[in-house]
Amino acid sequence: MGVNCNSYTKDKDKVHNRIKYSILHPEVYVLIIPAFGVINQVLSIITQSYIFGFKSMILAIISIATFGNLVWAHHMFTVGLEVETSIYFTIATLIIAVPTGTKLYNWLSMYTANLTPLINIILLFVIIFISGGCTGLVLANNIIDLALHDTYYVVSHFHYILSIAAILGLIAGVVVYHHMYTVLNPITLLSLLVSWNITFFPLYFLGFNVMPRRIMDYPDYLNGWNYISSLGSVLTVLTLLSILQ
Repeated sequence: MGVNCNSYTKDKDKVHNRIKYSILHPEVYVLIIPAFGVINQVLSIITQSYIFGFKSMILAIISIATFGNLVWAHHMFTVGLEVETSIYFTIATLIIAVPTGTKLYNWLSMYTANLTPLINIILLFVIIFISGGCTGLVLANNIIDLALHDTYYVVSHFHYILSIAAILGLIAGVVVYHHMYTVLNPITLLSLLVSWNITFFPLYFLGFNVMPRRIMDYPDYLNGWNYISSLGSVLTVLTLLSILQ
């Protein structure tokens, strides 16, 4: 692991963090990969056809699950990793974008070939997932991560992927399997897209201003972006309540 365990007082935190993240980081992919499967199933049901590039889709999911167990230390760029270790975890994290891009290409290929109203939920999922995934490429760079680590930039990144994309995959499955097609009409989907972006996109600017997460107070000059984000969360709740009615 590149850690000198003999100097206990210096390296004990590194060892602890490596064990913790090597166990907990795959949880992220445990949450998002089922959403990928649901989206594949929903696309097959909507289009009444096999997934475009079926074999490449399977290979992409296997690759994401495999590399997801090998990139835990990109959470630890700020602890003083060795140069070789940082380079490895940067490259390994960036490689995940390759199978992910394959999945996105396959989904969009089916979307453009089957322009039906219900398939717009797939487009919404893709837009949200790309919004969060591209920022993951930024954080994968160990030099940039030194500045953005533990800021609201990271909060926005994983909320786009997990709190929106994963949940949206679940919603898509429930809507299609239970034939609740009138629930997610184009207006509702557009409202969700706008409210979610109003909520989480300002967090990127807060991150660029190095606003740390897990701290309840912040400077006055960041009030604007925080107010916009709060407004977006209210709009999201109102949209979801309209769906439940």
